[in-house]
Amino acid sequence: MDPRIRKTERIFSSRWLNLFESTVRNDGKESKWIFSSRREKPYSQSDKPDAVIIVPLTAVNGETCIILTREFRVPIGVYEIGFPAGLVDPAEDSLTTARRELREETGYALKRVIAISPPQLYSSAGLTDETFQYVVAEAVPAGTARLEPTEDIETLVLTFEEMNALLADNPPISGKAWPFCFLYQQLGGFSDL
Repeated sequence: MDPRIRKTERIFSSRWLNLFESTVRNDGKESKWIFSSRREKPYSQSDKPDAVIIVPLTAVNGETCIILTREFRVPIGVYEIGFPAGLVDPAEDSLTTARRELREETGYALKRVIAISPPQLYSSAGLTDETFQYVVAEAVPAGTARLEPTEDIETLVLTFEEMNALLADNPPISGKAWPFCFLYQQLGGFSDL
């Protein structure tokens, strides 16, 4: 831990989230910093991400489509466009989580991994130490979604034109999904799977 961090105390704890307050000394002055963590102990390093975000692509009638979700998000009070995602369970690795979450949230199965990011991407380092990992994958239909009672998620399987039309309406969109959608637009779509 950096010597500027003098002390850290947990100020709130729940099943999914902890709040910590750190006393930080910088340029001879002390200040307080409150941040959230999914971990029991802050500043603990791990090669395993806290969460996985799946970027699924699928073939429909010979055309590559992107699978997005439209999910109600309580902190913002509206539906947000994003990707299937979920927390990595203690006994899981990232790919196991990706398979499970994709199937549960969309009814699609992971067929093939196209790319996987480093496991230590930070969601918002000024607010939390949460890490995530992207799994870009080819997906195939596998039945219906198996949502948890607290989830309100709609699966959107979109062609290039449909995705462009959706984004033209400027819906609330995840900051983790927008760069992929923008790249998809700039490339004129992805090559066929």
